[in-house]
Amino acid sequence: MFRRFAVPVLAALIAVLAVSTATSQVSRVPNSGCPGAPFAQPVGSPAIGQGFGIIAPQCRSAAGQQFILIGAPQRPVLLPSPPACVRGCTLDVNAFTGVSGGAWRTLIPNRPALVGLCFRVQTGCIERTANGACINMHGALDVCITR
Repeated sequence: MFRRFAVPVLAALIAVLAVSTATSQVSRVPNSGCPGAPFAQPVGSPAIGQGFGIIAPQCRSAAGQQFILIGAPQRPVLLPSPPACVRGCTLDVNAFTGVSGGAWRTLIPNRPALVGLCFRVQTGCIERTANGACINMHGALDVCITR
């Protein structure tokens, strides 16, 4: 189920957007997340006046809980293992907000000043293990707003 964000959250998103020279509306961030991790699926178009969303990949276990982080691009932060499920997992977003669950959707305002602004989205799962829980990060996506 998609969750709608209120205007204040979208305003916060716009406040942390970073200008990028990316040529694609949505692009995968190479070597992000855990080794061999899947990437989230974009839905819709990140164009002004359009709806856009993210669907997170399934967790490894049925008991896993999906989450979505939204914010500005950052250099990869290597997560220690634990809390990461495996070695080599990175956090690649300077998150200002997070969504519990596997889907997020918003409407990009029809404001031409937003064209060319970019943000980063990274999904993951909190997996249940015999020893408690661990974090499994998926690959990050750079999203650039277009006309």
